Amino acid sequence: MLMGILLLLIAVGAITGVVVALSSGQPTIALVIGLVAAAFFTRVGC
Repeated sequence: MLMGILLLLIAVGAITGVVVALSSGQPTIALVIGLVAAAFFTRVGC
C-alpha cells in the first residue's frame, strides 16, 4: 500500500515536472525528466 502511494507521488511529480518545463519553453529539460522517469518506472516494473 505504501509503495503504491510512493510510486503514485513520483509519477505525479514527473508529469508535473514535464508540464512545467514544457510550459516554460524548455523542451530539453522536459525530455530529460521524461527519460529519467521512464527509466525509473521501467526498472520498478522488472
